[in-house]
Amino acid sequence: MIVVAIIGILAAIAIPAYQDYTIRAKVTEGISLAGEVKTAIADTYQGLGYFPGTQVSYGLPAAASISGKFVASVAVNSSGKITITYRTLGGEVKSGSNALTLQPNTANGAINWACGYGTGMSSDGTPFKATGTDIPAKYLPSNCRS
Repeated sequence: MIVVAIIGILAAIAIPAYQDYTIRAKVTEGISLAGEVKTAIADTYQGLGYFPGTQVSYGLPAAASISGKFVASVAVNSSGKITITYRTLGGEVKSGSNALTLQPNTANGAINWACGYGTGMSSDGTPFKATGTDIPAKYLPSNCRS
C-alpha cells in the first residue's frame, strides 16, 4: 500500500513537469527555424542599411514555407520583426496563444535581438523589449522570459 502511494505521489509530480518539458521542446523548434531567418535579416540589413518591406526582400520563402512539425510559419515584417506561429502546443497553453516574436534593434549599426517577453540590450546600452508574444513565459527559453 505504501509503495502504491509513493508511486502515485511521484506520478503527480512527474507528469506535469514532463508536459511542460514537451511544450518547451516544441517552442525550441521555432527558435531553431528562426536562426536562418535572423541570418538573412542581418545580411540584408548590412547590405542595404535598412529593413526591406517584404519577406521575399530578405531572400526568404513565404512564411508558411518555413515550417516544421510544431511550427506553422515563420514570418518577417517590414521592421525585421520575426513572428513564429506554432500549431497547437497543448498543456495549459490556450488555443490561439501560439506566437513568439524576435524583435531586432539596430543601434549603432549592429543588430541585437529581444525574444518573447525578454529584454534585449542595444549596442549603445539601451534596453528594448520584444512585443507580440502570447505564449505563457514558463514555456519559453530563459532569455525570452523577462
